[in-house]
Amino acid sequence: MPDDGPRTPPTPDESPAVPIPPPQDSPPQDPPSRRAAAPFDSEDADFIINTSDGVNFYVYRVILALGSDLAKDLAPASASSGRPTVVVPEDSETLEAFLRVCYPLADAEVLSLSLLRKVLTAGIKYDAPAVVAAMRTAMVQPRFLDADPV
Repeated sequence: MPDDGPRTPPTPDESPAVPIPPPQDSPPQDPPSRRAAAPFDSEDADFIINTSDGVNFYVYRVILALGSDLAKDLAPASASSGRPTVVVPEDSETLEAFLRVCYPLADAEVLSLSLLRKVLTAGIKYDAPAVVAAMRTAMVQPRFLDADPV
């Protein structure tokens, strides 16, 4: 291949077109929040927990306080709803399983080791002995031992 000598950079007319995003008038917005499914959607609940993926769980503080330090330890922010609201780093799948153990409901259905690990971590973090015990019991179920033996 013959050498044509030193190359000069392309002029602005020759450079490839690269799309430039239009300037934004405001910073990107968080995804809109949505209400959790029953039983965590009650209008008369006195506390709201907002998850990292934008789901609002309407809960009763007294029930939550019986099974966890979550309601005691987190300082609520004021909310437009007039109810104390806390934002937690957990996603809605993790928080729903966590709350199902704390509430007097049917046991939480934890179908993956990944979810089990997240719920167990939340149980330890929020000092919820019932959640920790439920996840430790779930950990030794045959479906988990068969899939990932210790």
